[in-house]
Amino acid sequence: MKALEIDWLMGGIESRQRIVWANSSQIGNLSKLNYLDLAYNNLSGTIPSELCFTKSLSFFSLGFNSISGSIPREIGRLSAVSIILFMSNNLTGSIPTEISNLSKLNYLDLNRNNFLGSIPLVIGRLSSLSYLNLFQNNLTGTMPVSIGGLRNLSTLDLSSNHLTGHIPTEIFNLDLISLNLGDNKFNGSLPKEVGMLESLTELKLRNNSLYGHIPSHIGNLSRLTFLDLAHNVFSGNIPPEIGNHLTGPIPASIGNLSDLVYLYFYGNYLSGSIPNEIGLLKSLSTLQLLENNLTGVIPSSIGNMTNLLSLLLDDNAISGPLPQTIGMLKSLNLLSLADNSISGSIPVSIGNLTSLSGLFLGGNSLSGHITQTYSNFTDFQLSDNHLTGPLPENLCLGGVLTRLAVINNNLTGPMPSSLRDCKSLIRVRLEGNQFTGNISDAFGIYPNLVYIGLSNNRFYGELSPKWGQCPNLTSLRISNNNITGKISLELGLRTCNSVAGSRSLFESSNR
Repeated sequence: MKALEIDWLMGGIESRQRIVWANSSQIGNLSKLNYLDLAYNNLSGTIPSELCFTKSLSFFSLGFNSISGSIPREIGRLSAVSIILFMSNNLTGSIPTEISNLSKLNYLDLNRNNFLGSIPLVIGRLSSLSYLNLFQNNLTGTMPVSIGGLRNLSTLDLSSNHLTGHIPTEIFNLDLISLNLGDNKFNGSLPKEVGMLESLTELKLRNNSLYGHIPSHIGNLSRLTFLDLAHNVFSGNIPPEIGNHLTGPIPASIGNLSDLVYLYFYGNYLSGSIPNEIGLLKSLSTLQLLENNLTGVIPSSIGNMTNLLSLLLDDNAISGPLPQTIGMLKSLNLLSLADNSISGSIPVSIGNLTSLSGLFLGGNSLSGHITQTYSNFTDFQLSDNHLTGPLPENLCLGGVLTRLAVINNNLTGPMPSSLRDCKSLIRVRLEGNQFTGNISDAFGIYPNLVYIGLSNNRFYGELSPKWGQCPNLTSLRISNNNITGKISLELGLRTCNSVAGSRSLFESSNR
């Protein structure tokens, strides 16, 4: 049979119903085939070894199918191949050592499969490789030192495997742009040679067992935009060269990382105050310093971080008032400062944050009235403060509020009318205040409500049968109010249904 001559063969989403492996042995006869793309289909079964006989093939993509089995060892015959994309299949077995024969291979993506065993030592022979992605497999063993010989490598992702041992110092001789070793079992210290990766923009080492000091040499990474060292066992002071992690104060030099986009330092032992220089991080979109030992006030310079989307400083010992400049963060959608010692009133300027959907200020010493305009919140949580006055009238005007918690304040007055008609509510906690009003008129029918706590207030009137029309309600807590009259039949039926389903619905102790 004469060899067929075809330059390229593609099968995309439009041919999803008809691409199959039938007559795959014939593809091996396509002697001049250089581009084979069968991604995004419903292909199953194993990779036919015949596909590896097309010696002119330079692009080989089987990604996003349901192909199983192992990579055939014949893959080593693809002497011209430069790109292999086998991501998001069900491939298993070990990565064949024959892959080291592919001297022209530039791009290898095997992520989201089920490969087993160790990364072959001979992978270091792929001298042309610039991109290696083995994310989310079941690879074990140590990282081969030979990877340090891949002089053209710019992206290395070995995350979400079961790799162990130390991070070899040899990889820091590479000119990497992105390095992701997160979600493995690496141990030992972070080598000081990490500072040699001067082109690095992303460094992700989260969820390992790395320990010891953070090397000050990491401050040499002037192009770094994403740094994630969370969930390790690092100790010691923060190197002043980087303004970084662990114990001790955050140094003022953190302001030098002007291109930083994400800063995650939660769950450590940082102390001292947040430096004014934090406001120099104008590219930052996420700042998470929660669960540390930070003290002092939130600096007013934080208002300069106008690209900030989320600000999380929970579980520290931050004190003093909230700065008015916080109202300059027009892009902010999550503000979480719970469980600190913040005092004073809630700044009026927070009402300027029209993108804000989650406000978590519980567990502080805030006082005064809630005077701001809030209508587009999904989460509004101000429990355990010293707030007074009524809830804002427009609290649920946007119709998206799901969680409301203002437990243990000194709030007064009737319920806002927008709350009565707020169908989106899932969980409401109003206990321990001085709210008043006829309970029959103050609340409506809530199709999504699971929990509502109204105990220890001054509500009066009779229980409305509308509570029995809340199909998902599991807890109704209204003890220590001034509720009178009889329990309605609808509520009785709702209670019976909840008991039958092993759910506790009703708690009432009134006068």
